[in-house]
Order: sequence, then C-alpha cells, then structure tokens
Amino acid sequence: MTNTGALTLLSTTSLTDLFVGSFRVQTIVVANVTATAATITIQDKQVTPVAALKTVSIAANTTQVFNFGSNGILFQGGLSAQAGTANAITVGLSAAF
Repeated sequence: MTNTGALTLLSTTSLTDLFVGSFRVQTIVVANVTATAATITIQDKQVTPVAALKTVSIAANTTQVFNFGSNGILFQGGLSAQAGTANAITVGLSAAF
C-alpha cells in the first residue's frame, strides 16, 4: 500500500519523529518557506541511525524532490527529520507500508 504523508512544518531544530514503524520511502519532498537557505537531515530510527539526507542545504523559497525509485529505500524503525532553522522547512513523502 502506498500512502502520501501530509506536509509537516519542522517547528524546532530538534530531531522530530515523523513516522514510527519500518517502511519504504519512494519520494521525499522538502520545501524551504523562508527567504534564506536552510538545511534538512532525514534519517531512520535504527539504534545507529542511517541518514537518507544529511544536512542538505535547501535554497530560499524553493522545493526539492528526492526520488528513490519505485522500490524506495527502507527506513527501519521509522523516520525522523531535523531542520537547521526552525519554521523554515516542510517535509512530505510517499511511502509503501
């Protein structure tokens, strides 16, 4: 089953759990809604987390789409995201559960 997650605004610079449980992500959409560049980190929730996106810079007022193919990439244990600037980044995704 494929689901598309609602957009989530990362309101803090703390690591934020967006989903719990293992699943495959085909697409991640990241938008910077501010006038300055901001960074995003997206990782799974393993004991030693693996980052799909590690401190990626997103230009001001832009949207970037990261496509991981029809099989996607496995996020073991869930998905967490961290923005470098509070209230700057929104995240959405398409995943198979």
